[in-house]
Amino acid sequence: MEKPAQKIWFPAKRYGWGWGFPSCWQGWAVFIIFYLLLGVAAIHWMPQHPRHFFLACVLLSLLLIGICWLKGEKPCGAARLSHSSDRARSPRSSSEGDV
Repeated sequence: MEKPAQKIWFPAKRYGWGWGFPSCWQGWAVFIIFYLLLGVAAIHWMPQHPRHFFLACVLLSLLLIGICWLKGEKPCGAARLSHSSDRARSPRSSSEGDV
């Protein structure tokens, strides 16, 4: 019996390495919670304890990257372009014989 396909919250970026904007409400909820917690950390720690704020930023960012890694497409960077069938042809490759 096959497992149902996992819904992707964060699609891979078309160019470069990483993830793009969320593709479903769960991904948007993760983004909103991330920025709310970042704002709370800034209000709570930034003026008096900048090191605590920096640590909170690092930990929240690692948590966000982990969620993107688990619930998103696997980022493949430049390899995605070389295997893409819809890759645009460069002008030079179409006119190489027209010298």
